[in-house]
Amino acid sequence: MGTCTQQRLLQSCMDCVKALRRGTGLRGERWCRFIHFRKLKRDEEGRWLCDGFADPFSVSSEDMQAYLFTGADNLDKETASYILSYILPNYCELAAEEESVLKRKGKKSAIAWKRTFVGIRELCDICATTIFNVHWFCEFCGFVVCIDCHRLRRNREHGLFHKCHLRPRVENSKEEVLKVAQTIPKTVLFDLAARVHEVCSKQNIKTVRTCRCEKEQQQQTESSGGGSRAGKKGKRQSKNSHVEIKTENDHSTTGDALVNGDIQRRSSDASSVTGGQDDASVDQIVAEPPAYQAFPELPVDVPHLWLCDGRLLLLQEPQHPNNLKAFHFCWRMGKPVVVAMVHTTLSHDLWTPHSFGEEFGKQHCDMVNCRSGYIIEDLPVGQFWDGFEDISARMTDDNGEPMLLKLKDWPHTDDFSELMPTRFENFMNNVPLPEYTRRDGRLNLAARLPDRIVKPDLGPKMYNAYGSAAYPREGTTNLHLDMSDAVNVMVYVGIPHANEHSQDAHGCCEEEVAAAAAAIEECDDLTKDRLSDPSLRVGALWHIFAAEDAPKIRQLLLQVGHERGIECEADNDPIHDQCFYLDKELRSRLFEEYGVRGWAIAQCLGDAVFIPAGAPHQVRNLHSCIKIAEDFVSPEHLAHCVMLTHEFRRLSDTHTNHEDKLQIKNIIYHSVKDAVGVLLSRTPVA
Repeated sequence: MGTCTQQRLLQSCMDCVKALRRGTGLRGERWCRFIHFRKLKRDEEGRWLCDGFADPFSVSSEDMQAYLFTGADNLDKETASYILSYILPNYCELAAEEESVLKRKGKKSAIAWKRTFVGIRELCDICATTIFNVHWFCEFCGFVVCIDCHRLRRNREHGLFHKCHLRPRVENSKEEVLKVAQTIPKTVLFDLAARVHEVCSKQNIKTVRTCRCEKEQQQQTESSGGGSRAGKKGKRQSKNSHVEIKTENDHSTTGDALVNGDIQRRSSDASSVTGGQDDASVDQIVAEPPAYQAFPELPVDVPHLWLCDGRLLLLQEPQHPNNLKAFHFCWRMGKPVVVAMVHTTLSHDLWTPHSFGEEFGKQHCDMVNCRSGYIIEDLPVGQFWDGFEDISARMTDDNGEPMLLKLKDWPHTDDFSELMPTRFENFMNNVPLPEYTRRDGRLNLAARLPDRIVKPDLGPKMYNAYGSAAYPREGTTNLHLDMSDAVNVMVYVGIPHANEHSQDAHGCCEEEVAAAAAAIEECDDLTKDRLSDPSLRVGALWHIFAAEDAPKIRQLLLQVGHERGIECEADNDPIHDQCFYLDKELRSRLFEEYGVRGWAIAQCLGDAVFIPAGAPHQVRNLHSCIKIAEDFVSPEHLAHCVMLTHEFRRLSDTHTNHEDKLQIKNIIYHSVKDAVGVLLSRTPVA
């Protein structure tokens, strides 16, 4: 099973051909698409020939271990049950879609097995999404098509696949041309799907949404004469039911044993929310959140305030032991939450503009002028920090006006911890709700990804920008939404000043301070009461909207774009393109015409704003701000992550959100695998 370059008489894969044309060779044999995949044999003359591909049922124990439960020290029984109550329906859909492809294709030809390598991402050559399990490939050049791209092109003729460089006249969009492979060995994926239902039944775990398996079972019961009464009796789920989570880790062990006997795979048809129903509505994918009243009674005693007319929870002590249960009470309903005073737990000297200027001032990066949207390339970072609080030191535009700069993608490094290890440690040790927000948090599903997988970049990331209070129609960050949950912490607020020699700068300072005060007047009375405390320093004004309101917001923006002569292309989106900031006038239209009201959040120094996945939001810095954000994947909003993955897929190939950077299918599989393993007393799940 050597590389193409080692066996020159064989057809070369795409990557080997590119390497040979460049004359550079491969950077290691794992870059060859056929290494440890294509089987070889010699003919009578001793020449190498292709002898098929690796078999998913002839796999070493070492390769099997990558997909079996091997332990989860930070996951207890209660948390495992809670995770399954939210994500089980998504796993059932995922497994059903994968199995339907194998059943349809398996009758015609053998299924190949593609080994995964540590630290290497196998990508779809069409959408650049990480390959999860079942996929199509060209046996001649190694071209790879993910299950979603293949479905879209087969059902909708959504473009062409690929012209094989060895067979340029053959159209690879025909299903019979490409072969099917899987990366998860044997029937591990489907065995787990059956076993997780056994575990949930035995542990009496109720899901917040009815999974497809339950629906099929209910339909079979009714069609066999059991009637609606039998169907209702067999239904385990209530949309408002949920499993409580503990605030302390449970160190007890469980004595559940595996059920004896063979486990049969569930049969299912080809349609699924994770792929087959590409136009599924939000209601089909995301459970309806429980009813939410203003000023609800929290289930625990915790210092808190209610803002936004009683609709927004603010937790006043960042490390209070009851924060988790109070947070969960609102978070499971898809509501944002604020945790205050986080800056009191951080090392202040690490997060000042002076410290960043001294340490990193000579680095270069691109900056964005928030007033014009233009990018200014390759400027010294120190130039930004010099004008952070001193308006007279800021760069000016062609009209002599101080620019409203924002650092673009700084720090450059993919991992914040590599460039700023001390700050990384200080932030991660003090970020609120660590069960969700830390990289190893027990309720952060991204933590379930094993080390062999190239993990998604979830931060932390820095957001550094000047204040734009004097320009109410222009935001620092335009309206958009994210595939994952996020927490954004305000670690420094810079109030502008000017030196005594710059009268114009003095005028700008006074204008910004007055405009910031005017912006706060748009907030509700509860927020204004909070901000009457002179010790609080306001930095930014957020507007967050419920995820289920995104279609209405999109409809308004399309209408506004049409009114302004801006037409949205078919493969673009007015929210994902981040081309609108909803000023007061547009927010009023949104409420009057569509009944949509969001949360206006004044973020002060030390405030950590939690934004649910899929929730449209925008930010306007009232003063210069340094913010640190960390993404995470909570079980409560995983269904939104799945929906957005397919929504982003419809964007153009060049769109920044086109790729599934979250690897949501891998997250679902390993989360279920670990949860089942914990509930079965760490007995391997296959």
